[in-house]
Amino acid sequence: MRGWTTPLIVALMAACGAEDAAGPALSDPSQAAIDFLAQHAFDPADALRDRFAREVDPDDFPLRLLLEGADHYRFEDLWRQRVIDGRLVVEALVRLDESPHVIEFWLERRGDAWLIAGWDPTPHTVDPSQPAPPAGARIPPPFAPAAFRGTPSTRTVPIAAPGAAAAAARAVRVRVVLRAPTFGDGCRARDTFTRAVRAREDGLAACYASAVSGALRPGRVTLSLSPEGARFGARVVETTLLRAGLGECLARVLGEVPTADHGDCTAEVRVIFAPKRD
Repeated sequence: MRGWTTPLIVALMAACGAEDAAGPALSDPSQAAIDFLAQHAFDPADALRDRFAREVDPDDFPLRLLLEGADHYRFEDLWRQRVIDGRLVVEALVRLDESPHVIEFWLERRGDAWLIAGWDPTPHTVDPSQPAPPAGARIPPPFAPAAFRGTPSTRTVPIAAPGAAAAAARAVRVRVVLRAPTFGDGCRARDTFTRAVRAREDGLAACYASAVSGALRPGRVTLSLSPEGARFGARVVETTLLRAGLGECLARVLGEVPTADHGDCTAEVRVIFAPKRD
């Protein structure tokens, strides 16, 4: 197991009396993390309630927001574990659409169990052939504020003025990921269509800036596009970001794609939003 910090984990468990009636998956913090990641990450939220602290929502866990389901995910190993302020901070190596990433979250002792109490909202890519680098004294930005002590933190997101797409994207520090479109039959201009969609990333970021307020959270929106005269018609078919006006704004931005060069295309486009690291 990568980056295993045995003395720290043993000391943490001993100090908290981890051998108790909560069961092995929840009374051992490392095993609680492994059991969740390997077997239960995509269980229904109601079934996960006893694995999460009261102030966080299982549906907001990044894996559940960024992926469409367990078929796109695989747990591989615990990359590194650290004890910070009495919490167990876990960095786990996972595969997201077969791409290696590390996700970071922490567990806190609540009564007789270790529960997931917070996380870094953005997984980051990693080379799994390399050992985990020393963490040193680094405390991840999401763990430094009051959220790490059990009080939710918030960041103010400015409302973007019309036409201020690039400035809005910088202000909210949002990363926009456009997955490769899924095309219907008969689309002959897939490359030009994809380029035209990707050229509108700033506009999509501005929609996020305008619609999302308070604590930033990752999420995805899937839209279908089909030709309607000189432009494409776009509509939301699935979203994990339930924000008033967001879907309409995204549909309006993607609806600006002209049909002149690729009018025979119908497609679904999946857009992922994630707050950038500080």
